[in-house]
Amino acid sequence: MIQVSNKRRLGRSSGAAAARAPLFRLSLALLLLLALVLSGCSDQANSGPPVPEGKNEISGYVVKRDKNRFLLTSYSSGQGRGTEALWIRFKGDVPLGGRVAVELEGDIRTSYPGMGQAKSARLLDSSATAGSARPESSAVAEALARHAGLRVPVIKETRLDQASGQWAVILFDDDASPRRERTARVKGLDWGFSSREDSTLFTGYVVRKVGGRYLLTAYNGAPSSGRAEALLIHTGKSLRPGQLVEAFVSGGIDECYPAQGKAEDVQAIETDRPSGAFLLPEQAVARALERRLDPPLSVPAVKDIRYEAGTKSWTILLMDAMAEDDGESTIEVADQ
Repeated sequence: MIQVSNKRRLGRSSGAAAARAPLFRLSLALLLLLALVLSGCSDQANSGPPVPEGKNEISGYVVKRDKNRFLLTSYSSGQGRGTEALWIRFKGDVPLGGRVAVELEGDIRTSYPGMGQAKSARLLDSSATAGSARPESSAVAEALARHAGLRVPVIKETRLDQASGQWAVILFDDDASPRRERTARVKGLDWGFSSREDSTLFTGYVVRKVGGRYLLTAYNGAPSSGRAEALLIHTGKSLRPGQLVEAFVSGGIDECYPAQGKAEDVQAIETDRPSGAFLLPEQAVARALERRLDPPLSVPAVKDIRYEAGTKSWTILLMDAMAEDDGESTIEVADQ
């Protein structure tokens, strides 16, 4: 019989354990590293738009505005969620629908949308495109007005059809599941006045009936434009305050303020009812215009429209085009 020494067995066992020890330490180190990576990814997913290392600037479209802040969103295909959204506090004025670059300062609040502070904001090139008298920012602003119920609007794509002169703005609500893309087709004409061969076109909201005439106003979102454009028209059609319309004016226009003219035709622009909403955007605007304000708005203009599904309410931002400081009024309208 061959006997095996206990010492030898123990020696072989100790050698195997010694060989496995480095592997154990390596596995533990890899697990710790993996935990750190996953933790970092988790934080980044909830932080809103990431700021590249060594750079404090982000860019995107201005899709909502309050008095001292605006919502900036952007879309990038093939990169994780593909969207970024950030509420930015800023004392300056940025146009709704404008594509802007923002220099941030301080920390970004981790939420979605995130929250941050802007040191400065500059409007990126938004000049009129060949084949259209209307810049991209104005087309995006009208698309946002038509889809005012989107909680976190994201502009996926804008393109201009040279043949028809129309903008196509593709957007979706990043707060909805599943995402449903919408395409707003916007004429290549700006808000307010634009020229035609034999007439003048005015695009804006009906805000008041004055005797047998209707007052139309349009805020185009450009800080340099000053007060909103306004037109008092005669027309044989019956219009309602709150409607978004195109008025074709023939003959001369009295260039006082508001301007005055006779409309040969007025066409209503259809607006979408937000998902889950009872009112149409034009009905919400009409109710806001009915409110008695102190002081009253001499020439009211619609500056922004938002629908909040959580509270079942609309927020309408009106300005007084005759006031030196715009005389802004924020009006809450119940969705019922």
